[in-house]
Amino acid sequence: AEMVRLGAALCDVRTEDQVLKHEIAGAPGRTAKDARRLALDNWIIAGGPPPMLGGGGRRVVLACTGGPKSTLAMEYLLEFGVDAVAVDGGLEAWHAAGLPTVDAFEDEDEDEDDVDAFRE
Repeated sequence: AEMVRLGAALCDVRTEDQVLKHEIAGAPGRTAKDARRLALDNWIIAGGPPPMLGGGGRRVVLACTGGPKSTLAMEYLLEFGVDAVAVDGGLEAWHAAGLPTVDAFEDEDEDEDDVDAFRE
């Protein structure tokens, strides 16, 4: 959370289906406050991370439900030279630490979980 407060980008790397199926804070469809939904699966399909994650040396903090997928995403970004870290324990740990979560679909029109995120 401190890294995000200091300017790191916070990304939820789960697919829409995973967001809907996995409960955070006792309910499905939750993510960390201010997190962008950028599914790791889309990065793999596109052959690399979205350009927005690689520029300017900005650290990227990655989260999933429990931690494994965000760890894979971190390793993937590190291969592309992106300064990335994973939330230990995922969004479950984020919530358990008292950090805020929100409805992942509240700002649908601002969602980055689509093909446009891979265009420069």
